[in-house]
Amino acid sequence: MQTKAELLQPIVEKALYATRLIIHSTQIARHTLFPSQEVAQVTTIRQRAEAEIEKRTTVIANDLSSSLLR
Repeated sequence: MQTKAELLQPIVEKALYATRLIIHSTQIARHTLFPSQEVAQVTTIRQRAEAEIEKRTTVIANDLSSSLLR
């Protein structure tokens, strides 16, 4: 028979990865939609989105693979 901690561990892990995914997604949106004035003058919204997604691709991929493979 499993203890409560053993039953809750997978749920807590999934919640952690989901939270991290939400945080990274909101960071991408924030930096894309509300850039500094200097950045807004030299880049388009598409360029900013591509740059932000590229910055966080490995972290998001790692979180997704960790949560899906457990």
